[in-house]
Amino acid sequence: MAGSGQPGNDAPAASPSRVAVVVAIVLIAVYITMLAVLAVLRADKEWDRLVYLLTGFEALVFAGAGALFGTTVQRANVTTARADAAEAKQTAQAERTRADQAEKTATAGRALSAAVQTKAAVRARQSASAGIRGSRPAEQQLPNGELPAPDSDLEELAELARAMLPTE
Repeated sequence: MAGSGQPGNDAPAASPSRVAVVVAIVLIAVYITMLAVLAVLRADKEWDRLVYLLTGFEALVFAGAGALFGTTVQRANVTTARADAAEAKQTAQAERTRADQAEKTATAGRALSAAVQTKAAVRARQSASAGIRGSRPAEQQLPNGELPAPDSDLEELAELARAMLPTE
């Protein structure tokens, strides 16, 4: 991801330089040549010394070949690991955004719950103190002389708010 702020994340997987590849190939070629020379000189009285020198050179050849082939083999693993890391960052950012939105929604829900409960309590106090029933004080009596029903819609909303978002 460009601009991630972490050095090395934008660079491609490390690959051996041309010089390293050439040196590794030359070492392998010299090693094979030395094996051929040793096979030809196996009857020589200095053969033991030549084998001893070959073992030291052999360590260099195998180190070079390991570096050459190891980087080639690991390049695919590094690329896969970087792709997985980028995907994990995107997923984490999406989850962080979702959590922030859920927190905002929860805060708004608690505020609405408190507003409905407060409004219902205030309305109930006003109605009780003034002897008014219902939400329309100007229409205290129905045409048949009965008083309107209490403000049941508001009370129902307050009860629902208390049930869904109980106060701590």
